[in-house]
Amino acid sequence: MKNHIETRADTSEIKEEMRNFKIEVRSDIMKLDAFNPKALEKNGNKIKEVERRTEKTEQGMEKMNQQLKLINKEMEDSLIHFEMDRAASYLRFQNVEESRDENLEMIMAELIA
Repeated sequence: MKNHIETRADTSEIKEEMRNFKIEVRSDIMKLDAFNPKALEKNGNKIKEVERRTEKTEQGMEKMNQQLKLINKEMEDSLIHFEMDRAASYLRFQNVEESRDENLEMIMAELIA
């Protein structure tokens, strides 16, 4: 069992360790406080750069989307005209009467020309 003097010595050592630890922690906090604004500014700049690139990418995608819509509309129009021409050709040939002594290919060529 420890006597009163040994206990006091242990307590003094613990107090000294606590003081040193407290000084060390304060020093670390001061270093972090000095580092924090720099890190925040750096992170803020990175965030702005990412936002700028994201906006630029979105604008490019919107432009591409508009171009694709225009191309799709042109394709639809072309397909409609093709179908109309095909239907008109079928209607022209629908009224052609076939006989054995006529050349059907020649008649169709004359109708097309």
